[in-house]
Amino acid sequence: MGNCRVVDATAEPADKILRFIILLCIAMAPIRADPEAKLLSYQCNYGPSGNATVFKQILNAALETVVEEVGPSGFATTDKETPTDLADSVYVLAQCRKDKSPADCVDCINFAEKQARNCPYMSCKAYYDGCYLRYENYNFYDKYTDATHKPVCGQVNAAASSSFSATGRSLISDLCSATPRINGYFAAQTRRGPSNTTIYGLAFCLRSIQRDSCESCLSTAQENINTCFPRSEGRAIDAGCYLRYDSKPFYPINATIDLALFLPSGKKKVSSAVWIIIGIVGGVFLLCLITCLLVFRKKIIRPSQKQVDTEGATELRGPGDFDFKVLKQATNDFDPANKLGEGGFGEVFKGTLKSGKAVAVKKLLIGRSARAISEFESEVKLISNVHHKNLVRLLGCCRQGQERFLVYEYMPNSSLDRILFGEHKKTLSWKERFNIILGTARGLAYLHEEFHVCIIHRDIKSSNILLDENFEPKIAECKITFDAFRNIYR
Repeated sequence: MGNCRVVDATAEPADKILRFIILLCIAMAPIRADPEAKLLSYQCNYGPSGNATVFKQILNAALETVVEEVGPSGFATTDKETPTDLADSVYVLAQCRKDKSPADCVDCINFAEKQARNCPYMSCKAYYDGCYLRYENYNFYDKYTDATHKPVCGQVNAAASSSFSATGRSLISDLCSATPRINGYFAAQTRRGPSNTTIYGLAFCLRSIQRDSCESCLSTAQENINTCFPRSEGRAIDAGCYLRYDSKPFYPINATIDLALFLPSGKKKVSSAVWIIIGIVGGVFLLCLITCLLVFRKKIIRPSQKQVDTEGATELRGPGDFDFKVLKQATNDFDPANKLGEGGFGEVFKGTLKSGKAVAVKKLLIGRSARAISEFESEVKLISNVHHKNLVRLLGCCRQGQERFLVYEYMPNSSLDRILFGEHKKTLSWKERFNIILGTARGLAYLHEEFHVCIIHRDIKSSNILLDENFEPKIAECKITFDAFRNIYR
């Protein structure tokens, strides 16, 4: 048998448990994927006139700053202006593909930084499969195209080339149409066509450009990449976007998204079977609604019924705008005595509205840039649509100068870590423990599988599990929102 060893099936249970733990630890060990640091295009130009020596000195510091900041969110910019001579000012932008882990993102940007430092001039662009780095001596953040846009095609034709090309062009068209409508300008999808044809596609735009610029950039990229068919792989790169297809997978499966939700003709893509199911469910819902109205009609028309609480109406209609004076009064001018806690993204205060409803008010500070404000609005819009009984509900927001306030439902029993270890420490019954575990799992399952966009929380811990008056758990601090805020509030 050589060096092979037969494992004794009658081994002691303790040995089996130990082996299982070792295998589990190996399986859970962090694995670094591929940073995809393949250089696709490198452009090093003179740029506008200026003092190259002064520019290089400023550039070195700017590149170091970008490399340090790009990891958490996959996007960073830094600009250092020199009032004496604007031609010597430095503007640097770095962005990774959204499916890249922070570690792989930093690895790819490190390759790009080394390539950029080899450029002796004042204008440089380095395109990689996994990331993009550019510097100039003028503000280029809103630029989305230049004369150097081009396709990068493979050398080998795909099998069943006719079917592959038709499926690929259809996928590319949908990616270019949907990506500008998706928060973060990133989309990936796998599509299967006839003759067992499978094609993988991905598109993204720079986060610094506007939606219409993203549309224009991808439109040009689509024309370029279509010239690659029927080759088995192709890319199109431009100043503001990246487009790629391949016959082999090149992104994680959890990066894919249902493009039909973001296509103008998305409703037409729904099959007749789905419409039948929707009709049946809708009919049952309507029947139940009519029954409920008949049962509770006396309560509905009772004259002594309380008026609708307009301050709580946002719970039914999604997040609304809170007046700053209302929040200031509710928190007693943000009295420290009402402070619930403080995290990396701001302070949280307890507030009581005029109706008597208790809320939690998170106070945040953002910059003046239009991009920071736009990203804040996009993130609030996204998280406001995440509704589940085991997720903390966002009731609304408030804008006051550079400050932004998020209003959440109030959790009277604080967080799980304070119940287990803190000042509110108490012994939980087995039933309470079971309910907390089950509720947390249900909240995560909703984020991962039931919401129309897959959301990975990435920061589940006892301090982010809040408890209501019945000790029902609600998950808070979803990282998909605050990763973007980290870049804004820096």
